[in-house]
Amino acid sequence: MKQAGYRVVGKELVEKQENGRLVASYHLRLALPSGREAEVIVRPEAEHGRTRRCEIFGDSLRGLGLRELEELLARDPLRKFLPEGA
Repeated sequence: MKQAGYRVVGKELVEKQENGRLVASYHLRLALPSGREAEVIVRPEAEHGRTRRCEIFGDSLRGLGLRELEELLARDPLRKFLPEGA
């Protein structure tokens, strides 16, 4: 990440109950070369492909693989993710 100009400025282990089971994820805050920050949530590999619903908006959540995330940050680092239909 350092080579791309991203710096980790915060990290937190978050554990919560999802459908009756405990799921842990790492939340990383990155400083971008633009001076803005981004949050990246890293979930266990066992969660790959699992569909979840946003607790706030109720829309479907889909994660990105590492390659997809790298491509997105290179192409559109200021993109904001909005709920479906927003």
